[in-house]
Amino acid sequence: MRKYFIAMVALIATLGCSAAEVGDVPIDAKALPAAAKHFLKSAFPDVEVVYAIKDIDFADVEYKVALSNGIVIEFNKKGEWKDIDGNGKISAAEARLILRVASKIDTF
Repeated sequence: MRKYFIAMVALIATLGCSAAEVGDVPIDAKALPAAAKHFLKSAFPDVEVVYAIKDIDFADVEYKVALSNGIVIEFNKKGEWKDIDGNGKISAAEARLILRVASKIDTF
């Protein structure tokens, strides 16, 4: 019985420590993955990062970056863009064009 009690305490302690690291954590833009920083410099060279958030989940990490022009971009843990939201500032077609141009810049 004592072994089960110790195992349960260890399990609860482990889950408690993991839960402390889950959620949205504000970070400096310099802490973004290299690929995300490169993308931002390529696609939005004159636009300032307003805030960056590291979204920590149990199995995954994602980043959300808001720019001074109202655009919000989501990146995966490798720094590859996942989604771009113009928040009414740009259309979906313009967002696709920005992403296409940025990917072409990377190939040169």
